[in-house]
Amino acid sequence: MDAEPHAPLPAGVLDLVADPVERAALARLARTHPRVHWDTLLFSAKESVFKAWFPLMGSRLDFTDARLSFRPRDAAFDVRVRVPAPPPSPLPGKSAITPRFTGSWRITGGILATSVTALHSGPAAEGGDGSELSAQPIPTSAYCTPVASSRLRNLSR
Repeated sequence: MDAEPHAPLPAGVLDLVADPVERAALARLARTHPRVHWDTLLFSAKESVFKAWFPLMGSRLDFTDARLSFRPRDAAFDVRVRVPAPPPSPLPGKSAITPRFTGSWRITGGILATSVTALHSGPAAEGGDGSELSAQPIPTSAYCTPVASSRLRNLSR
């Protein structure tokens, strides 16, 4: 989860956080949905991804390690992490499988809030021997405090 003022990013920041494909997509979105500060939305969404990634994978991401695509009609976005998962960790709950992320956003009261849900492939839940893979949601509590989780739920109402 992340929250930012709904205002343009300072000059030069977009070039640091977005790759050329994302910048072109943001330019198209700005023409069709001009009331959204897409640069700040991208920044906040990537911050949400990073906050979910680190506790799950135990490594950091750079801004260009994640590529986002927005779905304005749904106030949602999809994330493609472009780095391989780190080696398995001896810590419980760490995964060697790169998770997939999907997210949502809301703009209210001059604040832009984003959150992500992490999905990863793992052994099938019922009687799986590991040869079948299925997407399993990772609970919000894995990467978000209960207070933050509650605040985001209240924002989305």
